[in-house]
Amino acid sequence: VNQKDVNQEDVNQKDVNQEDVNQEKVNQEKVNQEDVNQEKVTDMRKRNRRGATLVEFALCAPILFFIVFAIIEGGRLLMVQNALTTAAREGCRMAVLATTTDANQIQTAVDRHMDIAAPTAECSVKCSPDNLSAVQSGTTVTVNVTLSYADISWIPLGLLLGDIRLSGSAIQARE
Repeated sequence: VNQKDVNQEDVNQKDVNQEDVNQEKVNQEKVNQEDVNQEKVTDMRKRNRRGATLVEFALCAPILFFIVFAIIEGGRLLMVQNALTTAAREGCRMAVLATTTDANQIQTAVDRHMDIAAPTAECSVKCSPDNLSAVQSGTTVTVNVTLSYADISWIPLGLLLGDIRLSGSAIQARE
């Protein structure tokens, strides 16, 4: 009787082991099937998102380009403003010389400098006092140089901002 019980327990143990193996196989097949289904869903999502990326780029690109061009244009504006100040200083240096008697000489000195920074721009040059031949030594001479921003802008911002006038000035004593 004991041998029979031992054999019966062995058979039961083998059945339990076989059931565990079968259950594990079923679970593994379920996991594999879930992985396949998940990959299909992921592939479908990727395919459906392809158009969304293009739409997002189409919405963000103009804003990005606007910011980049605004930075470039702002830098150019500062460069021309600095060039105007330097041109006014050059014109004033010409105006304070004892040999300068004509406003055309000042305009030539300003234009020579501005041709480097803004070759197409038309600068307005005003010198005070007007008659340099009558100015005594030690008298202060002021040169103002003005320019329309629309003349130097690479982007037509004049439509949005109106006519912006840039200016530079310098004051020196007549020699």
